[in-house]
Amino acid sequence: MEKEVADLLYTLGIEYKYEPLVNINNNYFFPDFLIGNDVIIECTMWRGYQKAYRLRDKIEYLSKRYKIFVLIPKSLYSYYEILNNHLILGIDEFVPVAQTFLKR
Repeated sequence: MEKEVADLLYTLGIEYKYEPLVNINNNYFFPDFLIGNDVIIECTMWRGYQKAYRLRDKIEYLSKRYKIFVLIPKSLYSYYEILNNHLILGIDEFVPVAQTFLKR
């Protein structure tokens, strides 16, 4: 999934950093993608509620400084629905979101 996102961003001409170090109040993270200085994209295909809860905790820190998107396959929605405000269901749904990054 990360490769699909990277390929799409590249095709659209959107610059990004892959797994950059992000420090928020001495909490360190390596989000999957950083676009500009204010957008983070996390990708996961992990099945299970535990990953969703860990992502929720991570988002709590990151959302203090960044707009967060979490890209998952549609079939995993039941695991990640607690992240509903941040979810993008599949690469097809991500395309129009990515296109908004061109307008910045």
